[in-house]
Amino acid sequence: MRHSIIYCVLILAIVLTGSMPFVNADAGRLRPVQTLYAEIVGNQVRVTADTGDLGQGNTWQAAMKNMETTASGTIFQGAVSYILLQDETLLPEILKVEKLNPSCSVCLAAPGLDLEAAGTFLDAHEPDSSLRLLRAGEKTIPRLEWTEGRFFLRGAEN
Repeated sequence: MRHSIIYCVLILAIVLTGSMPFVNADAGRLRPVQTLYAEIVGNQVRVTADTGDLGQGNTWQAAMKNMETTASGTIFQGAVSYILLQDETLLPEILKVEKLNPSCSVCLAAPGLDLEAAGTFLDAHEPDSSLRLLRAGEKTIPRLEWTEGRFFLRGAEN
């Protein structure tokens, strides 16, 4: 009983001070990014979204910050479902990013894919390569390929 009173007082204090750990966002300004493609061009990381937004920087975080500041709306990394990588070079850095949803799937892919179509394909054939499993070292990264007008997942356990 005593603990429940303490918890109620703490919750009331949080509500009254307005220090809830949530960030207000205008829903009309949200950019629904589902798929990201990351590549290294020269010495820069380039991240392209299925919405057409683009970010560049020396690191993944710098490229995403650039994308978030130049996009015509608000981008939440936690809403991204799929990350496509040119190669595994950026994987160690991406695995450390806490803003990303642990259920976000990671695949290798060649540049030039239609990211919106890739996201639709991955919705239907979701790879078992989530950030959670990759962080635990339990999975390898499948490759998303575009051949003869169709997508294929190589090395995936569907």
